[in-house]
Amino acid sequence: AVLLDHVIVNNAAAAGSIGCLIENAADVQMVSCHFLDAPNNLKIAPGTNQTLTSFKAIGCFFDTSASISVLIEPAGTGIVSKLNFTGTWFQGGATQCVHVNGGIGTAQISGITFSDCEAYNSTSGAGVLVAGRVANFSWIGGKIAGCVTGISIATASTFNNHLVEGV
Repeated sequence: AVLLDHVIVNNAAAAGSIGCLIENAADVQMVSCHFLDAPNNLKIAPGTNQTLTSFKAIGCFFDTSASISVLIEPAGTGIVSKLNFTGTWFQGGATQCVHVNGGIGTAQISGITFSDCEAYNSTSGAGVLVAGRVANFSWIGGKIAGCVTGISIATASTFNNHLVEGV
């Protein structure tokens, strides 16, 4: 699936509103898309027996969220792999701008890279929070500002080969 040059504005007050929900896909590309005002502007949440095997967001804006602007959270036996965010903006999460939660059990996230991205104004949490079963996480370059913490790696995280550089 490919999304090019879309603008999606949600009702921030609508409980459970999601700008874009991805649960089961072989590959997804977003280029120059803007998602605004949803509690979750992007939610990647494969459940049991579901997988997202390749995702790219290039030059996108996930902006003005009432909760977590981008939530990546597989459940059950869900698997997320090969995610790339390049030159992308995350802003305004009341709790986090980005939450990467590999969960517990057999759910997992493997291979997620943020290159030259920006995360701003998470008023009560991290610019990026990483927790649960996450492998091969990288944040390279970019900026994080106006957040309680920049990148927070939860003590319960299971990690290998993680890299944070140039922030």
